[in-house]
Amino acid sequence: MQASVIAAIKKLIAEDDIDEALDAMQKNITNKRLSDDVVLMMSRHNAVNRELMLNIIDDATARVERSKIRLSLLDILRKTVSADSDVPPPAVQPTTHNGDIIYGNVTKIEHQINMGGGSTYNENK
Repeated sequence: MQASVIAAIKKLIAEDDIDEALDAMQKNITNKRLSDDVVLMMSRHNAVNRELMLNIIDDATARVERSKIRLSLLDILRKTVSADSDVPPPAVQPTTHNGDIIYGNVTKIEHQINMGGGSTYNENK
């Protein structure tokens, strides 16, 4: 997601325009899991509004729930940035030591040829 879109959504959240923020997030988030999280937040937001309208919860409880929703939306945005910037780690490239091929991050290897033809590797980091 572009930085300008994220900034615009954060502004909507700061202005307490949760409906618009949720719509913008739903339109712009492509990660399936995070998109599902947005749908759940929409449901939660609608439930709080409905319960407040029906006097099931009071204003103070609604404020607390809306604060939790805003915090969750910011968390989803943070995960979106993280998901967009995640680059798969490079494949482990083999290295050689005394003619042996070794995979992994090895800083010091001692290679000893035993009488039985086996070898012992000691990894010291």
